[in-house]
Amino acid sequence: MISDSNSKTIAVTTIVGIAHIICGIAAIYVPDVLDVSPMAGLHDLIALAGWPSYAGGLVLLIVGSLAVFASGMRFVWHVTLLMPQQFLLTLQVWSISVALVTGVYPDGYVPIGGPWFILTDQIWAWMLTVSHSVWLTAYIYQGLRQDGAFTQRVID
Repeated sequence: MISDSNSKTIAVTTIVGIAHIICGIAAIYVPDVLDVSPMAGLHDLIALAGWPSYAGGLVLLIVGSLAVFASGMRFVWHVTLLMPQQFLLTLQVWSISVALVTGVYPDGYVPIGGPWFILTDQIWAWMLTVSHSVWLTAYIYQGLRQDGAFTQRVID
């Protein structure tokens, strides 16, 4: 049986998955779009790995597709397929945080007001990403408790 919190989790992870798919398609055609604050960490990882610039778009497309596909799965598979999305969200929080601390956007632009301007510009994306990550963590924890897997692991 799907509870209200499960329905919300499925809806939100699917919507975030669709957003990753859209960003992935954009990044395949124009790889420079990964220079936006939330995607800069992915851009850096792709460059560090020596992969072609369009690989970031492929990663977003695959991760988004996994999240959308996960919505019809059982709990364990659902969580497993959402882990890449969770990794990307953590990377997005990191990227925004770096821009905030340094006062410089990933493309090198230094706005008037520095970190305060970036805070005002990026707080929405940062808060949505953090809240989604916290929600997903709570969903995983609750699911493990209901399945008895968490209790079994603690006892063993």
